Amino acid sequence: MISKIKTISFRSSAGKRSVLRQVLGAILFAATCSCQTYQPFEYFTPLSSAFIDNTGKRWVTAPFPGPGPHAPPGPGLLAFSASDPVDADEYRPASQPFPLTPLTDGSFRTASDIEVRVSDGTILMTDFYFPAAQESYPVILERTPNDRKMPRFSEKLGPLFARNGFIYVVQSVRGLNGSGGTFYPFRNEADDGRDMHKWIAGQPWFSSGRLGAVGKEYGAYAALLAAPHSPMLKAMIVENCSSDLFMNGGFYLDGVPMTGCLYSEVTWRLQDSPATIGNLRWDDSLFHLPLREMDDILGHLLFFWDDCLLHPSYDYYWEELSLFGLYDRIDTAVLHIGGWHSQKDLGGTVSNFIAMSEADALRGRSGRQSLLIGPWSNGINSESSLGFCDFTKNCFIDENARFTGWFAKWLKDDASAKGLPDSLVQVFCTGSNEWKALADWPVEGVVYEPYFLHSNGDANESWDDGSLTFSHPEGFEEIDSFLSDPDDPVLSELELGTDDQRPVERRDDVLTYTSSVLTEDIVIIGSPQVVLHMNTTVPDTDLFVMLTDVDEYGFSRPVSQGVRRVRFHNSFQTPSAISPSDINEYILDLTPCANRFLAGHSIRLNIMGSYFPFITRNQNTGSSIGQDSETRSAPVFILHDFDYPSRLVLPVADPTAWDTEGIKE
Repeated sequence: MISKIKTISFRSSAGKRSVLRQVLGAILFAATCSCQTYQPFEYFTPLSSAFIDNTGKRWVTAPFPGPGPHAPPGPGLLAFSASDPVDADEYRPASQPFPLTPLTDGSFRTASDIEVRVSDGTILMTDFYFPAAQESYPVILERTPNDRKMPRFSEKLGPLFARNGFIYVVQSVRGLNGSGGTFYPFRNEADDGRDMHKWIAGQPWFSSGRLGAVGKEYGAYAALLAAPHSPMLKAMIVENCSSDLFMNGGFYLDGVPMTGCLYSEVTWRLQDSPATIGNLRWDDSLFHLPLREMDDILGHLLFFWDDCLLHPSYDYYWEELSLFGLYDRIDTAVLHIGGWHSQKDLGGTVSNFIAMSEADALRGRSGRQSLLIGPWSNGINSESSLGFCDFTKNCFIDENARFTGWFAKWLKDDASAKGLPDSLVQVFCTGSNEWKALADWPVEGVVYEPYFLHSNGDANESWDDGSLTFSHPEGFEEIDSFLSDPDDPVLSELELGTDDQRPVERRDDVLTYTSSVLTEDIVIIGSPQVVLHMNTTVPDTDLFVMLTDVDEYGFSRPVSQGVRRVRFHNSFQTPSAISPSDINEYILDLTPCANRFLAGHSIRLNIMGSYFPFITRNQNTGSSIGQDSETRSAPVFILHDFDYPSRLVLPVADPTAWDTEGIKE
């Protein structure tokens, strides 16, 4: 019976679009709340230096001039700047007085729609929230692409900080919500942010040397871009923040474009017109090829989306927008907040914490980085349940106390600040739904245990065939295979990532490997890894893997996931074609996690060639990403024998060694 069920495939076009409409709704909700240039290697005629396509869009291909942060902008990269800008180092703004409006209860004062001029002459619209008394205070700055009047700013953080002795400043980034200039995601945030730091330093109400910053998603990344060489910046709180837009930035995941990249830019630009957003041709754009025309289908040209597709490998374009080279210049205390179900930027949150902790250790200033990860999908306390997964009310923390306590400690030198736990790292362990206090991340004492893949060659036909065991393969085992068809991709039920994966696992283009039923709890904490030995007959394809926790009723809950576009098997800078005669080893680093597999549950690994629309489809042709409509089906062969021991590697912790007291508020 299981074998028959396993062959069910979601191949109905109407059914596929119905499910994807639900997925698209989740993506839109999340978006609004929150070397050498790769040359095509097969089935693609190289373009001339410039041409106009049938949409009127100009596309350019040119050789990459060489790596490095000072490489000149490449063709297609739009630079927006005012004429005759002032050198940022010479920018010394004068004090700017403006009227303040007291709240009716007298608890704080506000000033709205204030024009702040940055060094190139651009005016950025800014709102202020002041404490009631007319004194000088530490300042907390937030810069955002979202409406600065939305409740997060006007009803939550503004009143919270003002009533606790801070001045809260929220500013719209250039080109959005009344601010001047042209919006191009992330391109101007470093300079504009540092200009704002200097502007604040010149105001009489600023306590000298006491500047903080806060941000979520885009705003968090913008705050870190502006952090280097800002000695007055003493503390930050960043939520759901990437470390690199190409690797884990909510735009690309390990070099694979995510559909949310396009839709995020749309919602930022059109947020003041929800009716327009609702009437866009979302379904048509979602399925459209080539990718470079998706914004044309929507009817709104998106330069950032186009430029991303013109840089399909890791080159100067991504390097100039990355945080990787900034860590040694960010000298401030940072509270890093992430969610296990904010998969697009979870890896970046953890990477930022690790890298900044290492930089602080070299300075001899350890203890300034803190990490908080809950089971949330859209920021701290965003929900207590997702789908059928109930994390209980225990997953909520006192957000107000945590925020005000962090800034009181670092901006007011309040050593006894309330609301802060004793440990630097606190994570919510899914499976057991409990908080754990840790000394650091990665966690000391974790043992990396391999679970080897085994089957009789039918891991895509029956849950009973594919298995995970501690035993290394002793000889030859039948090869598992599936056909990855970009015209019939595996569907990601929801971007939030808690849906039962059995509908996915029933497809015949998904390989499933399951452990025996556990006789005792297994706790994993860290980043799992999957090592696959794979062969394919196409020049390029994707490998997407998902680790799940299978309960006694069969519910298969996602725990961690990862993707590898095989053209990057040598490096992300210089992709190359796959030879049909080669069996290559691919190492996939999965997203960080903390999960307790309870006794009676099983551990499962799913392997597939797509997970759409969470990530865009690989057309399997080897052509340059986004420029054509041709698709090919990719036969994928997974080997798991003595010579090719494919395996899942789990970071296993001793369940009895954990601090069971949880977070001390």
